[in-house]
Amino acid sequence: MKSYKINYKNKISSVGFVTPYYFPYIGGAENQIKQLSKIYKKNGVDVCIITDFHKGLKKKEIIEGVEVYRILKYFYFPQKYKIKNLLKIEKKSESSIETKNCNSDNKRRKKGLIHNLIKSIRMLNELIKYLYVFVPLSIFFHKKKVEIIHCFLLNPKTIIVAAISKLYGKKVIIRQSGEAETQNLNNFLCNRFYKFILRNLTDFSIAISESCRKELISIGIEKKRIYNIPNGINIDTFKPLDIKQKKRILKKYNLGNKRYITFVGSVKYIKGIDILIKCVKSISKEYEDINLLVVGRRTKFTKKIDDMIHNYSLNEYVHFIGEIKDVNELYNLSNLYVSPSRSEGLSNALLEAMSTGLPVIATSTSGSVDVIKNRENGLLVKINDPKSLNNAIKEILNNEEFASTIGKNAREAICKNYSINKIVKEYFKLYSILTIK
Repeated sequence: MKSYKINYKNKISSVGFVTPYYFPYIGGAENQIKQLSKIYKKNGVDVCIITDFHKGLKKKEIIEGVEVYRILKYFYFPQKYKIKNLLKIEKKSESSIETKNCNSDNKRRKKGLIHNLIKSIRMLNELIKYLYVFVPLSIFFHKKKVEIIHCFLLNPKTIIVAAISKLYGKKVIIRQSGEAETQNLNNFLCNRFYKFILRNLTDFSIAISESCRKELISIGIEKKRIYNIPNGINIDTFKPLDIKQKKRILKKYNLGNKRYITFVGSVKYIKGIDILIKCVKSISKEYEDINLLVVGRRTKFTKKIDDMIHNYSLNEYVHFIGEIKDVNELYNLSNLYVSPSRSEGLSNALLEAMSTGLPVIATSTSGSVDVIKNRENGLLVKINDPKSLNNAIKEILNNEEFASTIGKNAREAICKNYSINKIVKEYFKLYSILTIK
């Protein structure tokens, strides 16, 4: 990455990124933090990463010049106090009352008291689980000076971390990386408490898409405290390669001279990879030279995908590449990138593919509709609609001139609006506001 100096009026001394996972775990949030950390360090900002404790990994280590603290631990009640067992107790109590066939007010009150007691225990269970991070975080703040705490996901864990950080006088920013994060808060018993913290104990909230901004407003966050800052990528890394380089990549991965559709992401239901497999089944009958490259981490859902590939006789058409460091190589030997997600914040892989000048197709999820202007720099299709996706893929494959045009426009859009250097500037502006508050 090229050195990038940013001029800002108010000196920012230190930033702590909070995230559930960090390297060796690889994902969108981890890659974003890694890129931001490099540029922050070059600009004289002391950066550290605060993440969950993971068995088998060091509690503290330095990764590429950045201190990583795996200190966030959560308390889990013994098995007999777990929610599912408390629910059994509640159902048993209700059935015992019902069998007596009494409709008196006393019996109803007894049933209500049992329900409220169980609910209170469950709420206490949930709160204690997350408040348990108070001790390791307090020790950390006494030892390490951090001016700004930047939480990279929005969930009960990071919200509690934000609240504790505020108690220690830190400036707090929390970033929503997908519209589902605010919606999921409603699934927690203490959701009102978490929303109270978001509204009153954080300085700013970051929305990575317009849809995310609306979600934050819907839970009571003031508009003036919400900043739209999308994901950013390194446009010097993700760029078009020449023909000689592409031939070298084909040889490296032992791939034939065919046309390739690429998918990058964890093999999960929410990513919609099963929908793409159905399309490949249909397309392979018309285009024998079409292959699908699946780049990413295998999960439990992969078993279903393996079964689909076997049942559809697609073993020769689908290639699992796994997790690789230089994804740019595969983007460049591909003819098309597809993001079939059922739900997505703003896909880093989509931005990367567009930055390489690759024609892209994406479902109309929150972030995709912000970055893609339909039929200008990519194609948008309906969510969970194999037919719509199938038709879009065929249109790209059948029209090389159209594919080339939207690919070039995609590269221009990313360079203009989503380069990591531009995003860092936006963050530094926000940090500067915080330091004078």
